[in-house]
Amino acid sequence: MANRTEVFVSEQVVVLCTCVLSFLGSSLIIITYIIWSDLRTTPRKLLAYLSVTDLLSAVSYAYGVWRAFLTDSVDCVVQGAISTFANTSSFFWTVAIAVYLYVFIVRSSQRVADS
Repeated sequence: MANRTEVFVSEQVVVLCTCVLSFLGSSLIIITYIIWSDLRTTPRKLLAYLSVTDLLSAVSYAYGVWRAFLTDSVDCVVQGAISTFANTSSFFWTVAIAVYLYVFIVRSSQRVADS
């Protein structure tokens, strides 16, 4: 017996729309970071890394919803692993940004924060 969750079309549409918006926002941040070299500061580098993981998460969710797996196939397991990796990475990049902001604002030391 397959372990399957029913996903309604309306739910698929909402998830796919939010994935597209997340993909576009993350892509915009990554592209602006690549194009304009004067924007390549440490905080923006951290934001670009966070955007890469969010982009990966959006693509993984979109694939999972688009595919609507019927069984525990290989691509289902791979999609789940990529999704879990992307979300965990996103969490840790957010922590890195929080630590950077703490050192920069509370300790008032950009040199230490950049390191």
